[in-house]
Amino acid sequence: MKTSQLLLSFFIIFIFMTSCTVDTDFDGAAETSALVTVEKSQRKFLPKFPRPSKNTLIVLFKDEVSENLKEDLRARYKVQRSRRCDCSNNSLETWTFAPGVDIEGRKGDIAQEGGVEGVDFLFNYTHEYTLQIAANTSAAHTATQLQAAVYPYPVETTIAILDTGIDLSVFKKREPFLYNNSANPISCDAQKKEISGWDFVNQDPDPFDDHGHGSAITHTIQSQLRKAGFDSYTLLPVKIFDDQGKGSTFNILCGYMYAASKPEVRVMNMSFGWYGARSTILERLIHRNTDILHVASAGNSHANTDKTPHYPSNIQEKHVISVGACEQVEGGTFVKTPYSNYGILSVDFLAQDGFSFVDYKGNPYVLKGTSYAAALVSAKAALQSNYPKDEIQTLLYQQATPNSTLLPVGFTDVVIESYLPVLGH
Repeated sequence: MKTSQLLLSFFIIFIFMTSCTVDTDFDGAAETSALVTVEKSQRKFLPKFPRPSKNTLIVLFKDEVSENLKEDLRARYKVQRSRRCDCSNNSLETWTFAPGVDIEGRKGDIAQEGGVEGVDFLFNYTHEYTLQIAANTSAAHTATQLQAAVYPYPVETTIAILDTGIDLSVFKKREPFLYNNSANPISCDAQKKEISGWDFVNQDPDPFDDHGHGSAITHTIQSQLRKAGFDSYTLLPVKIFDDQGKGSTFNILCGYMYAASKPEVRVMNMSFGWYGARSTILERLIHRNTDILHVASAGNSHANTDKTPHYPSNIQEKHVISVGACEQVEGGTFVKTPYSNYGILSVDFLAQDGFSFVDYKGNPYVLKGTSYAAALVSAKAALQSNYPKDEIQTLLYQQATPNSTLLPVGFTDVVIESYLPVLGH
């Protein structure tokens, strides 16, 4: 929802001044580093940026490119090893070359080849979070457990959750709510039957969450939908980060293409991010899928992302919403949380975090971070599911009023209804 129009920029500044007090002290930082004390009353995070693989690239082929052409290109560039995504996706591959190869030069050359749509460096990322949740690392789902959680009837709205997966043991009310793949003829693996979602870390049909973040995100979305009395939805868990919260550009892209291939997906929750290293392939894919509303967390580094880009939340598409976190302090004033990223042009609005969650052991948490603010917005987007896909984001804005900061309504409504209109939708 980003825009560069000058008048809108002034309007955004005004809204920030009237609804959220933004600390403009800049610190280029990473989301997952340890908290350090710079001054007694100020919290900052240490910088940490991803580094690319020294000898592996990601190649996206154009549609209908023959296998013979792909094989010829691999031979021409002396590819030692290639890998494809699961789930019948033949257009995306990693190419690994001999050590010492000029990876930047190779990237530029391959990008010029006919039949190639895009080339990316391969980066490894650590998942963003501000709260480490105890994860169930000793168990996994059986096919029977997963199947029991699948919603049996057709629905129009599915929210895809690209994250660390889902642990069904944290969902005490076990009514079915997972995506039903039975109507989709494409399966991920002929030998491993796809039930609901996929694990792109371990290449199997059980997107079990052995980290914790994905389950907390899923729980937040489901709780908000229940609170609104909405039950015509399913959730699609897509595991792209491992038990340490680590992932790669390739797994993110594979998971994205898998989720986008499901015709029922109207909202995609992307509560993760990284700094500096843009993925041109991900940008191409998002640009292509205009019927999906992408909700991305803005990051937890107290960074100005106008100056230090954060992806995917900085991707400049109308159907990408970048969400920071906001909290209410004594006296009723709304302020940016100390950790939330901010930016006049790169963050669309601030929303509530601080949701209750209980892990698989029964331990309670208060969920803090822009990840959960984004989950709240994903749930609000799903509530518009009775409208055509390409109208969902517009309807979110039509609900808002510029002066709603003055309304005596709940915190969530104040933040979302006051900030959304600043972009003129």
